[in-house]
Amino acid sequence: MSTLVVYVDRGDGISHDGPVVGWEAVQALVTDIGLEDPEDSRVNCLLEALHVARDLRDSGEESIVAVVSGGGDGVDSDRAVARQTDHLISEYDLDAAIVVTDSAGDERLVPIIESRIRVDGVDRVV
Repeated sequence: MSTLVVYVDRGDGISHDGPVVGWEAVQALVTDIGLEDPEDSRVNCLLEALHVARDLRDSGEESIVAVVSGGGDGVDSDRAVARQTDHLISEYDLDAAIVVTDSAGDERLVPIIESRIRVDGVDRVV
């Protein structure tokens, strides 16, 4: 079983054209964002995604950690998240997902993820 641990960011806080995938890429992203603004809530979400992926790996489960972002609010943002999620599902052999969020706005993306892959949990970082 392979689980996608995905941090979803609906807003324009993470400026990437596609999903950020893999331990090293997410770790580099959290370092960049943390150096820019250590108090940014995205830092804790990215660290939580890495933490969950590590815990799954340590328990013997294969996991892929990723970040998908919309680049703003509205339908265009939601469609960007849908496209990035579809890309992850087609690229990797995934059975389920754990979604990491830090706001009600980001949590509105959970149904988009659920419509594409089984969501086993939502991890809300406050």
